[in-house]
Amino acid sequence: MLGFDGAECARPNAYFGRAGRNVPIWMDRLVCNSREMYLDQCPFQGWGSDFHSCQSHRDDSSAVCRNGKY
Repeated sequence: MLGFDGAECARPNAYFGRAGRNVPIWMDRLVCNSREMYLDQCPFQGWGSDFHSCQSHRDDSSAVCRNGKY
């Protein structure tokens, strides 16, 4: 999705650091089945929706991409 070859692994709980307090939560409650090529192919509540279950960015997800960038 971002031009990388894929992901080595996923990291939970804002592994690389939390986003700032004023940064929107762009995606929440994704329902993926592992057949999607891109995150936005997973059903979710909409980009930057105010109807999310997150109270902060402590649940932010992270990924280590296959070519070593993140």
